[in-house]
Amino acid sequence: MEELLTIDELCARFKISRKWVYEHMQELPYTRLGPKGPYRFRESAIQDFIEEHSFFPDEPDAEPDEIDRFIEETLKRHPG
Repeated sequence: MEELLTIDELCARFKISRKWVYEHMQELPYTRLGPKGPYRFRESAIQDFIEEHSFFPDEPDAEPDEIDRFIEETLKRHPG
């Protein structure tokens, strides 16, 4: 069985801040230990999430509309 990561372990493993995690909780795959229990994350689920949500515009097969869509989505998530 895969080990569940705490928020601090998640931050250390993926080099992200606690603030970023809490700002993106609605997007991240997680579980809670009880109705109001602590959040836990499976490393493989987070890696899958990153792969699904990553886009590298400099890849040779990147289409212009994909790049535009990526920029739009990024700006919606991080306005200003």
